[in-house]
Amino acid sequence: MLTGLWNVGIKVPDLERELKFHRDLGNEIVIDETFTVDGVDYRIPLVKMGDKYQHIGERMVYEDELGLELPYGPVHLVYL
Repeated sequence: MLTGLWNVGIKVPDLERELKFHRDLGNEIVIDETFTVDGVDYRIPLVKMGDKYQHIGERMVYEDELGLELPYGPVHLVYL
């Protein structure tokens, strides 16, 4: 049974600008690491806003699997 929302994935055009925005609001950057999938590097920080989280990135890992480039904005939801 779904009991709530844990995180939202958001694709952004400028990751540094988005991180600055969150820091200026006082949101915590929980994780900020780069990882490699199939030879491609992805940086998708996890930001805590209140009791919710956002994964933000300029390109999402699953875009290649989907075979399309996702638009900027919300791209996934993760439920509890």
